[in-house]
Amino acid sequence: MSILALGAIEVSPLAIKLLNEATESADSILQLHADGHWEAEGPEALAHNLFCAQNGLLVAAEYELTSGAKILVVTAADRSLTRLQASEEFQPHEVSIAEGYGVWASSYDTTRNALIAVEEPVIDRLLAPHSVDVALDLGTGTGRHLQRLGPSASMVIGLDISRPMLEKARHKGGPPLGTVLLAEADLSSPLPIAPRFVGLILCSLVLSHVDRIGVLFHEARRLQPVGGVFILSMFHAEAQALGWRTSLQRPDGVYRLPNFSHSDNDLRAGLSQAGFEIEHQSVLRIADVPDGYLPPTTVKRFADTALCVVMSARRQ
Repeated sequence: MSILALGAIEVSPLAIKLLNEATESADSILQLHADGHWEAEGPEALAHNLFCAQNGLLVAAEYELTSGAKILVVTAADRSLTRLQASEEFQPHEVSIAEGYGVWASSYDTTRNALIAVEEPVIDRLLAPHSVDVALDLGTGTGRHLQRLGPSASMVIGLDISRPMLEKARHKGGPPLGTVLLAEADLSSPLPIAPRFVGLILCSLVLSHVDRIGVLFHEARRLQPVGGVFILSMFHAEAQALGWRTSLQRPDGVYRLPNFSHSDNDLRAGLSQAGFEIEHQSVLRIADVPDGYLPPTTVKRFADTALCVVMSARRQ
């Protein structure tokens, strides 16, 4: 009995060659995959795939043919596509930030993301007390924070380097907002906004893609009047030290985006040097991630690992 929907089927030319040489069919391998026969790689891999199948995450399993060749079957997290390929074809793709989020845009809002799940409740609490004329969302992406910023501001400006992500933001539904302006911009360059125009800046899960955070912090200071609020969050340096990367898993491989590691001390020093006073800091750990986002074995092993840092600061 099938436990996994496969969606559209794609078989690589090399996989077809290997199947023919082994006189095996793609259909038989795909049926094993759909039925949850993932035990060949051991009990831990089986438990991992069962968790992923039940929680809307990518499912990947390797099958050995009678010839000894190995076939990898990967089903997308949204169950739209399953790709059958030679194991060696599933390779990492090192991509730029713009390229990576361009690929990710179509599925970003439906991808279960532990980092987002643990961060958003804290951002909600920090935004709640504020009311300003203009709010700025740096790295707005698909606009996941636009509705959060709406109650805090009469005008919301969203900037992002990825045009496909901005297109998703432009067509996002939800309750009516005030004026929303979206524009393409590189956060490592001067931003196209007048000085002291923005009362509140949100920079959510962007800083690990920024090499020189001090430059961005000084630019944030330029945009704000005295008393302006700057709320930021970042993929934690402690998690990055384990080799974890901002990445998108797809049936054709893993797309890895550039990451820059900044410690909590780096953030505090950068904010202070740019003229901000920190009013709040939270460090969120793997153990804080809601159920259903990470396999239990990962949570148990890395429970105390810092996954995200959130800070709120005020312009002096």
